[in-house]
Amino acid sequence: MAIDFKGSNAVVLAPPPPERQFDPAKFSQIWMIQQLHVDPNDFVDPGAAVHAPFLFNQATTQFNLLVVPERIQLMFAPHQEEGGTVKRVMLESLLQVTRIPYSAAGLNFNWLIHANKYPNSVISRKLFFAEGNPFFREFDTPNACFGAYASKDYLGTRLRVDAKPLLVEGSSEVDPRGVLFNFNFHKELVEENRLDPIRELLDLWDQARAEASRIIEDINAGCGL
Repeated sequence: MAIDFKGSNAVVLAPPPPERQFDPAKFSQIWMIQQLHVDPNDFVDPGAAVHAPFLFNQATTQFNLLVVPERIQLMFAPHQEEGGTVKRVMLESLLQVTRIPYSAAGLNFNWLIHANKYPNSVISRKLFFAEGNPFFREFDTPNACFGAYASKDYLGTRLRVDAKPLLVEGSSEVDPRGVLFNFNFHKELVEENRLDPIRELLDLWDQARAEASRIIEDINAGCGL
């Protein structure tokens, strides 16, 4: 069995209408150069950037920034350096769209557990199947696949883990299958000052990533395949 880190992201959500939402028109490559100190040479395919009234999407060599009315999302590919970039870029982005009553924020980390030797029916059964469970009993067939959802409180957040089997597109493996785990550290924002809880959540980035990594390593080791 192998574990592949599939990337991470931080998200801040705006409330649903009719509350005020984010304005993607306030973001641009010029703003990223001036406020985020992005070198113009670090833009990935600048001509492919989307800058429209209801969507801003721009990739750099370090991260991808997406802004739509309902959320701001900062995404990192598997081998990009996250570090302090998360807090710096996200907080600077929020300063562009002030006076928004943010509704929630989250940190997300994704891992794939896979193996050439075993199909998903074997991997997911070993990971999740519970003998005698009334729901799984209905799917107790040789070709069945299984997943799971679980949540718990963790350092002032709600850690929510969603795991599901999938085909790995573009894989060169003999049997390109695996189980994708999404670790979401979620925080509802209800205080009058909602920027401070976002800062506190972003400060947890390294600790949250380490906790998710520990859990996925334990799961893989306990799988026994």
